[in-house]
Amino acid sequence: MTGAFASNCFVASRDLLHQNLLTNPGIETATDTYLILMLLAQTESRFSFAATSVFDRSAPNQSGFAEHPRRFEDELAIQLRIFGRYRPPFLSGDAWTALAAFWTKRTQAIDIALLSAWDQVGKGYNRRLSRAGKGSRLISPRMGKATVLARLKPWEYGVELHLNRPKNDSARYAAVAELVVKKGVIGVGILTLEENDFLFRKMLVQQTGAQTVRIPIADFTRAGRFVIQNWDTYGELQVELLSLRLLAEPNRR
Repeated sequence: MTGAFASNCFVASRDLLHQNLLTNPGIETATDTYLILMLLAQTESRFSFAATSVFDRSAPNQSGFAEHPRRFEDELAIQLRIFGRYRPPFLSGDAWTALAAFWTKRTQAIDIALLSAWDQVGKGYNRRLSRAGKGSRLISPRMGKATVLARLKPWEYGVELHLNRPKNDSARYAAVAELVVKKGVIGVGILTLEENDFLFRKMLVQQTGAQTVRIPIADFTRAGRFVIQNWDTYGELQVELLSLRLLAEPNRR
């Protein structure tokens, strides 16, 4: 089995295809996850000790599921469908607690179609609080421009940019980065305030033309620096960051 995003192949008994599983869950993403979890809720899997798929990382934007406008609703549908008798035994913790924890992410789910109505409340980065690694350059902090031209270790940062604070308060923000990946596989994201984890991170591959990354920020006071990093192997990166903007949901009176 091959594809831009392919689950490992498996063989399952048709006895596992009960009526509830065959009922259309009405989801547009995570269909493979739904099927596998529903099967594993009924039986234990056995490892074949053989390669069963080829993962193609050359396709532009891969599957793009993370930015799908129905992504949160699809994941919520799966959470509800595996809540009771079809909850796989290997899922640790109480089902109610897991569902409640997932629901708290609702404020971070951004409908891309609505961003056009959001206000721009910031742009660029603070040069003094930002850092460029070897081979990288901070070009225009006011516009949010930078370049990464270097051979980096796995997960090594090319640039770390301190976002300018928003001029208006809001319940939800979104950082929007426009960039061109000319060579390599990169990670783009925003660190936590402590900078020991990511609030959000997305993998991008080489592609002709500019790509847009939209990063939800529920609480700007908990956001660290914006980073462009190498992915999981040694590699030469050629990345051009064209702009970095901060949008905010309009305050409703």
